[in-house]
Amino acid sequence: MDHLALTTFSAILLVIGQVVGRYLFYAVMVISGIGLS
Repeated sequence: MDHLALTTFSAILLVIGQVVGRYLFYAVMVISGIGLS
């Protein structure tokens, strides 16, 4: 794996991690809201 491919792969993982983290955060907020109501 060359340097460019490794950098691209890391960038893609970072973006996916941010998106998944955001959805998980919203899911926890919704579940907590349902649990509290």
